[in-house]
Amino acid sequence: MEVSVYRRWQLMLYLVLYSVVCSTPMDRLPTASAGQTSSDGVVPGWPPATDESLAAAMAGAKADPTSAGAHARLGNALFSRGDIASALLSFNTALKLNPHNSEAKTGKGAILSRKGELASAEKLLREALPQSPEPVRIHYELGLIYQKSGKLNQAVVEFKEGISKFQQGKR
Repeated sequence: MEVSVYRRWQLMLYLVLYSVVCSTPMDRLPTASAGQTSSDGVVPGWPPATDESLAAAMAGAKADPTSAGAHARLGNALFSRGDIASALLSFNTALKLNPHNSEAKTGKGAILSRKGELASAEKLLREALPQSPEPVRIHYELGLIYQKSGKLNQAVVEFKEGISKFQQGKR
C-alpha cells in the first residue's frame, strides 16, 4: 500500500501534538525507533521511574501481594526502567489476580507491541480501553501499533482520540 507523503506528515504532526498535549518531549515518547533498548531489545515504556517511585511500587506489591493494582504499578515502574522481563512477570501476576485489571492489560499490551506481537498487543489494549479510567496511553499505544502495521489512517484516528481524551481531562 502506497502511503502519501501528506499522510506521513499528518501522522508526524499528531505525534508532535501528542507530545505537546502530554507535556512529554518527543524523544521521551516510547516508539519502536527510540535509541534506548533493554537487554532483550525491547524499547522501554514511559519516562523512567525514579528510584523512589520504584521502591514505593516494590513496597506496595510486597505489602499486599494479593493486590492486582500494586503488581500493575510495579510492572509499570519496571517497564519504564527497561526491566522488561520483570515488568511482564508483574503484569502477568496482576492479571492472574484480576483478569480485568486495565492497567496490567495496558502495560502488557505495550510490552507485546514493543516485542512485535502486534495482534496480541492490540487485543489486550482493546480489552483494556472500555475499563480504563486513563485511556490516553491506550490510544497512544494503539496508534503505535497501527503505525508499525502500516495502517496510518487508523494510527491517526487513535492519536486524535488520545488527544481528545486528554483535552477532556483524562490521562
